Amino acid sequence: MASYQTFHSDPQKSNLMFIALIEPCITTATKISSCSYPFTSPEVLEAIALYATYVISIDDITNDILPDLECYGSQLVLGQTQRHELLRGLTRFLGDQPRVFGAFGGDMIIKGTMEFIASAVIEQNQDAFQLSRDSSDYLIYFRAKTGVAEPFAFFCFPEDINPEDRDLQKYVSAIPSIMLFLGYVNDLLSFYKEELKDEDSPGFVQSYAKVHNSTALHALQQLRHETIKEVRKIRSMLSNDVQMAERINQFIYGYIFYHLCTGRYRLTELNIPAAHDARKRIQALTDVRL
Repeated sequence: MASYQTFHSDPQKSNLMFIALIEPCITTATKISSCSYPFTSPEVLEAIALYATYVISIDDITNDILPDLECYGSQLVLGQTQRHELLRGLTRFLGDQPRVFGAFGGDMIIKGTMEFIASAVIEQNQDAFQLSRDSSDYLIYFRAKTGVAEPFAFFCFPEDINPEDRDLQKYVSAIPSIMLFLGYVNDLLSFYKEELKDEDSPGFVQSYAKVHNSTALHALQQLRHETIKEVRKIRSMLSNDVQMAERINQFIYGYIFYHLCTGRYRLTELNIPAAHDARKRIQALTDVRL
């Protein structure tokens, strides 16, 4: 992996190395956007894919750009230019989100992005935190920030489909449950991948088990129940609008499908039939497009 210094010390090679570095992130971002938000327009789909590329890239190279991340929030509010090209591009991109996702949704996407960057910095020392059994709310609180849950929840309701002056009151109450759904599904389906990492830092499931004084298996079972509960709540809250209910179901199924079909989560190694089927289906779609 290229180091933080690489992007500052050799401008001539910077662009090529940078593109090579984030290419896998672009592939993942394209899958998550096309699988999870198939009901959106090409413009919105492109915006979601670009946003996902930014946050996945930042997540993958946090250690290399840590000095830039540490001062991102203060530089943003002071109107100062970010040093790293990835963060400069992200800042320019964020400015257009209120147009695409509405004034409130756009502001929440900007806020959620700042929370993601700030929490990514803190997460470097997360394993040093001593969590008691009374810290369960903190786990959910912090997970929503590291998982960029709020922006991805608002992506379900772009302005061209659900203008805020007409629809905000219909869907905004479902945002917290969509955020929980996003985190729970990712934690459940990324558990295998996280367990295979060489890093000592515990993942969400292990931290959840520790806080609740249970095993990882019991934590997975509990999170499965919580996920089902949130899905039922989401569907209930959006049931009065037939089209909105249909789109949120596409999102729910699509987000799960994304995890099953993506090699990033290595679920085919577990011989899960649904994962093998999802990989075949996504490959067939790719072949048709080619």
